[in-house]
Amino acid sequence: MNSYESKVYRYICKFIKDKKYPPVYSEIADGVGISMPYARYCVVELKRQGLVKMEHRKARTIVVCNDHMYKKHK
Repeated sequence: MNSYESKVYRYICKFIKDKKYPPVYSEIADGVGISMPYARYCVVELKRQGLVKMEHRKARTIVVCNDHMYKKHK
């Protein structure tokens, strides 16, 4: 996981903890300070690594998969 993927993962975990629903790409991009396409790329990489799940082409479907990592970033 590169540094931006780590920042995106931590942002997703905190966002879900605070708001009780997952962020969309634009919120991730704004929160981390990256472009929306790069935010999407990072989320896709996190999915590929098995850290999150999401439904293709549906908003607010990101789910954190790895409970140990999620608890670590709370």
